Amino acid sequence: MANLKPLPMDYDEILRNVKRGIYQIPKFQRDFVWEKEKVAQLMDSIFKGYPIGSFILWKTKERLGAIKGLGSKIFPDIPDGDSIYYILDGQQRITSLYLVVEGVKIEKVDYSQIYIDLKNAREWVADTKSDCEVILPEKPDHPLFLSLRELMGERISKLRRKLLRRLEKEEKKIDEEELEDIIEESRARVKDYKFSIIQIEETPLERVIEVFTRINTSGKTLTLFEIMNAKIYQEGRFDLEEKFTQLIDELKDAGYETIGENRTLILQLIGLILKKSAKKKVILSLSKDEFIGAWSDATKSLKLAIDKIRTYLRIPVSKLLPYYILVVPFAYFYYINSFREPTLEQLKELEKYFFRSAFSWRFSSAVESKLTSDIKIIENIKENRPIQWEKEIPVDDKETLKEWLKWDFSPSNAFDKGVLAILAYFQPKRFNDNSDILLDNSWLTRSSSKNYHHFFPKGFLLKKRESENPNALANITLVDDYLNKRIIKAKAPSKYIGEFAKKNPHIEETLKTHLIDDIEEFGILSDDYKLFLEKRSERIAEEILKRI
Repeated sequence: MANLKPLPMDYDEILRNVKRGIYQIPKFQRDFVWEKEKVAQLMDSIFKGYPIGSFILWKTKERLGAIKGLGSKIFPDIPDGDSIYYILDGQQRITSLYLVVEGVKIEKVDYSQIYIDLKNAREWVADTKSDCEVILPEKPDHPLFLSLRELMGERISKLRRKLLRRLEKEEKKIDEEELEDIIEESRARVKDYKFSIIQIEETPLERVIEVFTRINTSGKTLTLFEIMNAKIYQEGRFDLEEKFTQLIDELKDAGYETIGENRTLILQLIGLILKKSAKKKVILSLSKDEFIGAWSDATKSLKLAIDKIRTYLRIPVSKLLPYYILVVPFAYFYYINSFREPTLEQLKELEKYFFRSAFSWRFSSAVESKLTSDIKIIENIKENRPIQWEKEIPVDDKETLKEWLKWDFSPSNAFDKGVLAILAYFQPKRFNDNSDILLDNSWLTRSSSKNYHHFFPKGFLLKKRESENPNALANITLVDDYLNKRIIKAKAPSKYIGEFAKKNPHIEETLKTHLIDDIEEFGILSDDYKLFLEKRSERIAEEILKRI
């Protein structure tokens, strides 16, 4: 990068810049995590003149959200128009330099209690091949030591007197001039250390983020959400992290809080609203005022979309969504439709878009590009223009769908979740009493979850040594924990359904809510798994085709 400027800088200048707020830690950086031992090791390296790596700073007049303080110390604001240096690499090290001199306490760790062992310092200066540690996280077991805060901040004459008094108490002697020399030498070794500063100037945020990601020694990859959180943060006015957390809390009552696992979706929705693009570069180009101004419309649209997905598509909880990102095109529809409800014809087209996306694995890759192109589909739906679905989002034919339904079930697979969403649409009933099955996000994560039941239990099929896959998607039904784990267990379907039929006079109606239309034709009475798999695959495939 042509505008990198390596500069040497001493300890005092770094501290002045931190105290004045010129050096700032952007909010996308992780919290300070170094314990005293690691800080002591860093200071030991500085004392001995070892290289500790460069500090990489971004000089800019752009204002990002930044960590405003360390412990009880709050750094001043820099006037608008003045340059700030955001720390891209070296946060832990620069913070350590500040903590030991200022004696800051973070939580229960007191960084003023890091010490220089002057006895070892004298030994190391005399013989630099010595492996003794000079800077320690605990007091040494002799009186010839100072805290680093004392060493760097107090007059040498005062430190000399303090040490002499301590030595007298223990009836130990040392030459005063020699003592003063080692104090002065130790201070100079730290103060005169030349830190390597690399400044990045006149560089846009997206390029700076690329640099940060590549050189970041913590191995942390920045998310788009973290970058935007820093970019648009305004103290007392707008905190993206806080706003998003509040939004997800509001969605808990609707059972859609887990969409918070994809924090990018709200950014992509705002990108679509403002620029008709969900691409990272476009989102990063949004100004604070643009983004903040769109927040209310975006969240209103999102909530309306979720309500419609819950009520019209009857997907009761977010874990059944094939992709969380599918709420975004629905929300975009509400935005361009001035928050009005879609007509029945528009709903049918939105439903096609939803399930075609699921059954074609549309968002398994290139999400940004596909979202950006798909707004044309949503705009056509809004304007009631015809859509060539087989061209826009093609889906396999019925026979292929049936084959997919006989493959292994996975609750993380978009196709499988699309099927689960269809099963949920029929509001499946409990086998024993025909009451509603309540689905919960916390039970829908793993294939061994409480809500997933193999209609032909795997234990039963293993005993029969059936050749067909016992974990086939078409063998999955939605039930509750009690029936699945405590009553059904590994019983034959003919047996447990027969037992339930004695208590539930509506058992045939109940089974239809699971897309099992006829006990005999579906091979239940004869425990014919091959026939069941064929019949249920056919039934589910029919429902898929109705929706696409």
